[in-house]
Amino acid sequence: MKDSNSLKTHSVKAVLLILMVVLLWIASWVLIPLCIEKPADRGYFGEQFGAVNALFSGFAFAGIIYTIYIQRKEF
Repeated sequence: MKDSNSLKTHSVKAVLLILMVVLLWIASWVLIPLCIEKPADRGYFGEQFGAVNALFSGFAFAGIIYTIYIQRKEF
């Protein structure tokens, strides 16, 4: 029973996290053009997030490695 509740809790957290990311992505499409009018300035603003993109890619890769580790441990 406890494992079923734990799985359900993790599933709800994962769905909420994905929903939050999608909502932030949609908000960026609306807010950035409202706050920054010139297309060139928008490009400069976007270029500042290249390092953040690499950071999230690293986190995603680490998550995949951790998932594989947990799966191997269960088998």
